[in-house]
Amino acid sequence: MGRIIISRIKNKDLLFLFDDQHEVIGINPISKSLVDSVFVGKIVEINEGLNCCFVSIAKGENVFLSLEEFRTKPKCGDDVVIQIKTEALKTKLPQGTLNITLPGQYCVCHLGGEGVSVSKKLDNKTKSRLLDHFEELKTEKLYEFGWVIRTNAGELDEKDLSALDEEIEEFVKACSYIKEQGKHRTPYSKLYTPQGELFRAISNIPVSSFDKIVTDNREYFDELNQMKNLLFDKDISLYEDEYISLNNLHSLETFLSRALDKKVYLDCGGYLVIEPTEAMTVIDVNSGKAEGKKKDTATYIYKVNKEAALEVARQIRLRNISGIIIVDFVNMKSKEDEKKIVDILNNELKKDRIKTTVVDMTPLGLVEITRKKVSNPLDKEMGR
Repeated sequence: MGRIIISRIKNKDLLFLFDDQHEVIGINPISKSLVDSVFVGKIVEINEGLNCCFVSIAKGENVFLSLEEFRTKPKCGDDVVIQIKTEALKTKLPQGTLNITLPGQYCVCHLGGEGVSVSKKLDNKTKSRLLDHFEELKTEKLYEFGWVIRTNAGELDEKDLSALDEEIEEFVKACSYIKEQGKHRTPYSKLYTPQGELFRAISNIPVSSFDKIVTDNREYFDELNQMKNLLFDKDISLYEDEYISLNNLHSLETFLSRALDKKVYLDCGGYLVIEPTEAMTVIDVNSGKAEGKKKDTATYIYKVNKEAALEVARQIRLRNISGIIIVDFVNMKSKEDEKKIVDILNNELKKDRIKTTVVDMTPLGLVEITRKKVSNPLDKEMGR
């Protein structure tokens, strides 16, 4: 099992995810965010050409909203209950939605939905057990909303689903409040605030893959101990050694520097060059300094590309790269080898919790990948 280490590096609170080989598999900033917050906003501009409108949620703070969200044509000055769906990314405004959804660790509640479904990743026995439990709750306002029971709920003790029950109860209250108050509150009113930054950062990782959490921040340590429903079986400890910092003990700054470096070396001798641009991220695969015939053999080229495919998937997750990603693999003469490399890349990217799609390999050996934009990449978070 891996471990989670939380510390401040370069004036930024970061959550490092280590696997059981003490290799970093993720670096998540703990930062303030408006995502999932719900406001009463006011439409201040409609742009028919872009098929969107701009909604003000506070003085000087506008949110992009697609006109496809509306059932009837809106007009400037209308009040709307809007949820922040994505952060402001680069030059783009935050994006909003009228389809209010409250995500939790064990379930998701849709304000305008109906019925209940269960994660497709759970087996049929677990699905039936969770659905039966949901039916037994008989909460008065439960069926006014739509529900999705998440994969994490399947990890709860089947004899104690109180953590799921508490989350459901919390969301029923929150959605009922949004539904009623949204009709009466004035613009700029905030109707829903999600859990704090640390809770959000922890909730967005597969906590079942880690058995220990270490931090040198007393405030975070206290917060972690209050997340019993989320971290009920984790070993949580406060690091207080005065002579060796947590950073030095685990070489955190070194791992961070590697995750921000544009060059990534492969075991085979090849390397990747990762170049973020305004429109996309370009990843160039190089065969390295192999000498003589070895560098030109189809076997060696395939080996380089195979290692590169695995590392590209890892780097995309590690650096939180999103949008359009172009990977330039070393040219291969065999179409069969090309297909194998694309399949390897596809299989690795399926492990990503954020929707990631391999589009195809072009005749020039370029592979196009798209990854949903949810938050800023690591380099932007670190001010690069």
